[in-house]
Amino acid sequence: MQETQKEKVTITAFVYGTLKVGQRFACRLDPFRVSSVKATIKASLFRGLYPMIIDGNDAVHGEVHVYESEDNEALRILDAIEGYVEDRENNLYERRLVEAVGEDGKTYQAYAYYIVAEGEISLCEKGVYEKIESGIWMPD
Repeated sequence: MQETQKEKVTITAFVYGTLKVGQRFACRLDPFRVSSVKATIKASLFRGLYPMIIDGNDAVHGEVHVYESEDNEALRILDAIEGYVEDRENNLYERRLVEAVGEDGKTYQAYAYYIVAEGEISLCEKGVYEKIESGIWMPD
């Protein structure tokens, strides 16, 4: 019996919270991560029930991770963690392609997850959720 070769898929993601190396959900993607570099994007970072970014011009510091998996498993795990389902109306987060500048001087095209739930955005804008002025999320 011949084994079917599964397709390897490489994706690049910018992570800024619980998916950073050593944080709570990173272990779910550790088997697929082939590289990681500290990087920065333009957005605004908030501490709510979980870390979240919205559109903004602040520097958000995180990491660019390159994942390689069969049949896009890494992207499916990322989407599940972030509550994102493609083409669904009421997602918690939205997956966007962003430009991240790595500490290595390279520019990366990477997926980043922005909060899109109206109630959550409103809490950010009203100051109920703490804006992280440093742009660096750390666990409590």
